[in-house]
Order: sequence, then C-alpha cells, then structure tokens
Amino acid sequence: MASLLLQISPLLREALAAIPLRFDAWSHLFFLGIFLGLVLCGVLFNRPGRANQAPLFLGGFCLALSILLLDNWLCYTGLMAQVIWANDSTEFLTLTLGPFIYLFFSALLGKKPNRWWEISLHLMPALFYLLHKTFFFIQPLVVKYNAYIDAYHPDLPFLPYEITFSTDPLGLCQHLDWLILISTIGYIGWSLWKFGPKLWQYPGVQNWRGDGSKYHFSRNFFLWFVVVIGIVTAVFIRYDNDLGDHYISAMISLSLISTSIFVMNRSQVFQKAWMADKYDTSGSKNQDHRKILRQVDSYLQAEQYFLQAEASLKDLAARAELPAQYLSQAINQETGHNFNGYINQFRIRAAQTRLLDPAFQHLSIEGIGQSVGFKSKSAFYAAFKKESGLTPRAYLDSQRAKSG
Repeated sequence: MASLLLQISPLLREALAAIPLRFDAWSHLFFLGIFLGLVLCGVLFNRPGRANQAPLFLGGFCLALSILLLDNWLCYTGLMAQVIWANDSTEFLTLTLGPFIYLFFSALLGKKPNRWWEISLHLMPALFYLLHKTFFFIQPLVVKYNAYIDAYHPDLPFLPYEITFSTDPLGLCQHLDWLILISTIGYIGWSLWKFGPKLWQYPGVQNWRGDGSKYHFSRNFFLWFVVVIGIVTAVFIRYDNDLGDHYISAMISLSLISTSIFVMNRSQVFQKAWMADKYDTSGSKNQDHRKILRQVDSYLQAEQYFLQAEASLKDLAARAELPAQYLSQAINQETGHNFNGYINQFRIRAAQTRLLDPAFQHLSIEGIGQSVGFKSKSAFYAAFKKESGLTPRAYLDSQRAKSG
C-alpha cells in the first residue's frame, strides 16, 4: 500500500488529501451492519451439516451484501481515498444477489440440492461483468479518482487525463443500475412463482409474526426484499450519481442486522439454555395449535397413516410439511397426549370398528391389533383399555350384547 501511494503523482496525492472525511449516524449504522454481516457469514459458513446448502447460499448472499456495504461505507466516509485503487471493484457482486436469493430458497424449500454446474450458470453474469470491468481496473489511479469524485464529490475538481481506450466498451457499467434491478426482480419473481404457493399454504405464515419456521422466514424475507427493491428503484430514479447510496446502504445494514438477530435468536445456544422452558425457544408459542391439529387429523384420516407400525413424530411431521417441534407441542397442548398416545387414539377407534366388521372376522383379536399398527399384543391391550376402559374381548362382548 505504501509503495503504491509513493508511485502516484503529487497532484493526485494532493487531490486525495482534499477529500473530506465524514463520520456520522449513517456511517456508524453502516459499520454495525458490516460487522454483524461478517459475523453472520462466519456462523453460516461454519454451520455443521454441509449437506444442507441453504446456510451456504444465505452466507454467500450476506457476504456479498457485507462487502458491498463496506465499499459504500468507504465511499461515504471518504476513506476510499486511502484505497482509491479499490474504487468500483465490488460492483460485480450486485449481480450475485438475485442468484443467491433463488439458490437459497431452492435449497431451503426445494427437494433436490443444486448441482455445481447449475450454481455456476446462475453466477455467470456476475463473472462476465467482472471480466468486462477489467477495462476499468487496468486504468491509472487518476481514472479511479475521477470516477469516485464524479459519484460522491462532484464539487471537487477532476484531474486531467486522456483515456486511450474505453473503460466500458459494452455499456454494461453505464446501465448497471437497471441490470441490478432486472436481475434481482427477475430472480425474486422466479422464486415466488416456484416456491410462493408452498409458503402461503403453510399455516405458520398467515401473520407477520409467524412461527419462526423456514416458511415464516422465507415469507418475510420475500416481503422485506420487495420493500428494499422499491426503495432502491426510487433512489435510482431520484439520483443520477451515487449520492443517494446511503439510503440503500441503510436498508442493507438493517437487513443484515435483523437477519443476524433472527439467526442468533434461533441458535442452539438459546435452545439449550438453562432458563428456557420446554417450548420457550421452539418458536411456536403463537402457533395456531388447533389449526395444526386439524391439518394433521385430516391427513391421518385421508391417508390412514396411523395404521403403519413404524409411524413416528418425525415422519408424520415431514409428510404434513410441519416442523416436528410444532407438531409435538400442538399434540401435547391440544390433546394432553404425547405422540404415541395421540396416534393410538386413531388406532383404537379403527380397532373397535374392525372388531365388529364382518370383513375382519377371520382375524384374531391380536391380529386386529396388528392390522391397526400395534407391534405387540400387550401394547394393543394396554392402549385399548386406556382409551375405552375395557379390554378388546370385553368391548367385543359388550357390543354383541347390545346388538343381540
């Protein structure tokens, strides 16, 4: 760095020294967003279970935002004068935001992992823009100084320099703002078209508070990004240069800060805290338990899932597209049973029907129990007596006496 500064002309050194420094509430907000954004990236990139691509893509998205915010912070504060060689070096990252959003939701809500060549195709436009930007990177520092002054300090004098070849032969840099909007809005629309119906069918996203699940996070992320895109579009229309970028930087900072708080709030550090009750950190206190149970009851009746001897809470939650912890809490608080007690209610009702059904007369009482999902005679008898107050034989005899 020192050797680079020594190589610049006295005129450029004097011009860089004249760039004013600015530290205010805006700059402090940006710095907080950068710090928390980078911390969040570290958490997401080091999360165990690399088979799940969603944290990696969200980490890539947050890293791109953090670096872009760092660039804006340097420009806003005037510290870019100290690293003028880096001016406009992060622009290509703006074209990774849309792809990272889509890849994140694809990994989070889709059923198949993204393959490396698919990921490469989505990031190819950003790479192409970076290569195109080489025409600007190889220019002398005075060109980078003039570009910075033009964007952030139009009141300061330009330094004379004759550019021998175009820094933007394809006109991509000139229309970058609209390329960003087209890319981001396109990917947001694509994500909504592909995954939106699944989000709004899930009961936990019917209000803004939601339940803290991936569906709730995804829905609110979509809505928040629509707001951000609206503000970015307004800034692009209102300002011809980069003087309005602090509004965009503020939105990026708030996004990174709120995402960091959300991720930390859902961290296992708090889920395993000594002060937490059983469901305090489950994210489902405000969940509509009755609605969940109605949804699951309907599924059980329609698919006769309770007849499976291997039925489990985790498997049923996956089939009903519900987090297992929410299903467990809904069952516990609405029925007073655990999962086995809840599922056994359906099995016993089915067993009572089959005990009296001529189509099942060829089965013994133990066979009836096995046909409704019980693995042993003792488990069947214990559950039957707990539910009806009678043994299967006593129930059968009482029903025959009533009908006889």
